[in-house]
Amino acid sequence: MGFQFSLAAVLRVRESLEQREEHALQTILLDVAHVAHQIEELTDAIAGAHWQRELALEQTLSGGQLQSLMREEHAAEQRLISLVVTLQLLEQSRERQMKVYQAALKVGSC
Repeated sequence: MGFQFSLAAVLRVRESLEQREEHALQTILLDVAHVAHQIEELTDAIAGAHWQRELALEQTLSGGQLQSLMREEHAAEQRLISLVVTLQLLEQSRERQMKVYQAALKVGSC
């Protein structure tokens, strides 16, 4: 004789599984949106820094000031690269979690 479970208990477990996987997916999507927003802001800041440097070059500028501007731009560009890598990893994580979530939906619909 096999195990006997109430239908309500089985449905609660399925619903709980679906909710857990949906929550994990939503968390990843929020992280993706946050990083994408950071990339957008940093890209704008870098463009502004390039413009500021070009304006500064039209004026008298010490070598130290120019180096400082260039270091700041380089640091921002490195941060941008880091954010792009993070975004790529989050996208991969999103794809994996989407598959897990879809599998949980299929289990729940059986």
